[in-house]
Amino acid sequence: MRTLGVVLALVFALTGCSSDPVPVQYDKQFADRLDEVRDNARTVRLKDLVPGDWDRVQIFLGPHTQEWLEGRIGQPLDSGEYVFDTEGNILVFWNGDDIERLVGTVGRLLAEGEFTGDATVTGEKDGTVKISG
Repeated sequence: MRTLGVVLALVFALTGCSSDPVPVQYDKQFADRLDEVRDNARTVRLKDLVPGDWDRVQIFLGPHTQEWLEGRIGQPLDSGEYVFDTEGNILVFWNGDDIERLVGTVGRLLAEGEFTGDATVTGEKDGTVKISG
């Protein structure tokens, strides 16, 4: 019985209980690049705006609580300077089952949804930015 307790303790220590919180970061450069895409009615790959080893992105519209987002992505978050009650986007960049990066914006720049690493963003004449892919 004692051996079973030790084994269970080891399993819990090596699984999700030990994962470090993922930091949420504001990315002003990303927001500025999206503004440029919108203002110039251009189409660019999202990977050109947010480089890295990610293969899909989930986009959420704020405001949400930290607990709500943790429940959606299944991982603890370190909010850092991010304020979850803001009217912005929260972008979760995934590489397989691992979070590569978590970005928050001030302002709702993109629509909510899940998109591939091949996603593009397009500035529209009506002043919005569309994402597809």
